[in-house]
Amino acid sequence: MENRPLLRRITSTIGIRGYELTTGYIKAIRGDGGPALHIHPGYTGGFSSEGEAMEAAGDVERWFYERRKLWSVLHPVHSIGDTTGVCDDCGWEASSERRHQLEPTASESVPG
Repeated sequence: MENRPLLRRITSTIGIRGYELTTGYIKAIRGDGGPALHIHPGYTGGFSSEGEAMEAAGDVERWFYERRKLWSVLHPVHSIGDTTGVCDDCGWEASSERRHQLEPTASESVPG
């Protein structure tokens, strides 16, 4: 739950149009067609530049991921490996659906 404010800020700034649950992370699909964000327990990757990562997440720890040529940011709580398969915000269960489409707004919840 401590990561929610950061994830809301990121998804609002980037403009996410929907989500897909994959093995180990949530894929956040951008509305502008840019690279999807990969929301992992503990960090989010998929920013096209360090500036975009800083604009979306603020001055948090970040790094360049050479293989994807994209930037990642660290979440305040690093719960690597915590994959319950249920969205805390809406109750969507990974086992019942593969795609999770949301229209996130500033007042709406974001997975995390």
